[in-house]
Order: sequence, then structure tokens, then C-alpha cells
Amino acid sequence: MTTVQDLQSRIQANDQVIWSAAALVLALRTNTPPDLRDASLTLLHSLGIDVDLSAENDPVTVRQGLAAQAASAILQSGALLRGDRPWADQSEETMQAQGRLSARGARLFKDVTLPLLPGLDALLARPGARMLDVGTGVGALAIAYAELFPALTVVGLDIMPSALKLAAQNVAESTVPHRVELRNQDVGDLTEVDTYSLAWIPAPFVSGPALREGLKRIREALIPGGWVIMGHAKIRANEGSAALSRLQTAVYGGTLLDDMRARDFLIEAGFAQTLSLPTPPGAPAITAGHR
Repeated sequence: MTTVQDLQSRIQANDQVIWSAAALVLALRTNTPPDLRDASLTLLHSLGIDVDLSAENDPVTVRQGLAAQAASAILQSGALLRGDRPWADQSEETMQAQGRLSARGARLFKDVTLPLLPGLDALLARPGARMLDVGTGVGALAIAYAELFPALTVVGLDIMPSALKLAAQNVAESTVPHRVELRNQDVGDLTEVDTYSLAWIPAPFVSGPALREGLKRIREALIPGGWVIMGHAKIRANEGSAALSRLQTAVYGGTLLDDMRARDFLIEAGFAQTLSLPTPPGAPAITAGHR
């Protein structure tokens, strides 16, 4: 039985965790005022964390990615406690942080996932290759894929005007503005046929009915030999991560899947070949379907 005293002790311990996480974000960001950066570095040093801010050892792009990763959970949980439960209610800062975090998935895909999907590397290298990014949000993942694959044009779908407005700004400021297309469109309304070599769909952000219909439309939109990769929770990893995945999926309004259920969704949509792919700790589980 957890007592009030136990809860008070836990709250005090959480205070240090939360403030330390905030200090890490402030230490990594390039625009933090000097007094806050110094105080943050001092706190981190007391915990045995020494952040090297030299440009040679800690490039700005690396720091920005780490800061986004550290900030995303803080911003999202803070928005949840304010009552901003729907993803559409999140602040611009929260959506941008989540986008920068998701963009890291493009490099993970190229290094870890792509070698496990036969034939896809050749398809992505073909002139005119196209990718579908469902739930593109602020466009960060779409931009990252276009940057990593020079022949690829990425089409990002979303139904949130606020996110698409930020996405348009991010695309315009990127190095690949002519190879990222944005659409205010539900994946269930997709009508293209034999168009895309690759499609990405994040189950935690897509409701069950929309996911089922979307996967059917995606299968038709893929070229023969194309792949869909579906991100979902690792609810078999351990009890703690499973419980966290359940909460996050409830907040996002999406679909909670494990490997087996994800493959069932793909099979129902007409994908004859499905694969559950390994991903490192902290990354979502990936289940792929081949047309």
C-alpha cells in the first residue's frame, strides 16, 4: 500500500529528475542565456553529467537533436497537464520538438531498417522515386528522408492546418524545398495507384478505423515491390515501457499495437508478406508490409 509519505518522497525525487531534464535541454540549446546555461551545467555536473559544448566534439546539429529529444517529453507532458490533450491543441514549440525527435527516425531507417527490406534501396535510388509520409506533422521526418535519399520526393499528409503551416515553413527553410510536398489530406482519402516506393504510418497517431482504411489505400498506392513501414509501441518490451506506451497512445488518440496485431492489420489490408523488424531501445517498434 502506497502511503502519503511514500508519494511525497516520490514527488521530491521526481522534482530532481524533471529539473535535471530541463537543465539538459538548456545546456544543449544554442540560444540559452549564459546565466541559465551556467546554472544548468553546474546541476548536471553535480549529477556526474558533463556536457562538452565545444564545436569540434559536439556539433550544433547533434546538440539540437539531443535537445529536441530531451525537450519533447517535458513539453508534451506539460501540455497534457494543462488540459491540451488532443495533439491539435499542442503548442508550436511542442510540435516542433516532436518533429525534430521523429526526424531522427530517417537515419535509423537508412542504417538499420533499409538493409532488411529486400529491393527497397534500389527503388529509393531510382529517378522519380516517391515516399508517402502519413501524419507528417511539422514535416521534419519528410525533410530528413529527402535529405538522406537524393532521388526521393516525399509527400507528407496531415489533417491539422496548424501543423501543416509549420511544416510549410520548415520545408521552405530546408535544403530540399522542391522534393517535399505537403497535403491537407486524410490517408483514408488517398486515391493514387502504383505511385510510392515507400510509405510510413505511425500507429500511435492514427485511430483504429483510420489505420485499417489507410493501410488499404496505401497498399494500392505502393508500386509493385514497394514497402510500408508502420511504427507502433513496444508493449512486450517490459511492464514499464508497455504502460508508458499505453498512456502515450491514449494521449495521441492512436492505435495500440504489438508486433502480432500490427501484422494482422497489414494482412487484413492485403499485404501478403509482413516483417517485424528490430529497433534499438527508445525507438518505436517497426512492422513492414511488402506489395
